[in-house]
Amino acid sequence: MHDINIALRHGEHVLMLQNSELIVDELPEEVITRRAWHGCTA
Repeated sequence: MHDINIALRHGEHVLMLQNSELIVDELPEEVITRRAWHGCTA
């Protein structure tokens, strides 16, 4: 899913990729942190 707002609202688990590399694999409530967003671009 590409819409982060929908993913965080409805997903049970969130994965974030950057340059095809997994950088986040956590619960939605853990994703919206400075650490998770550092370096991510839309």
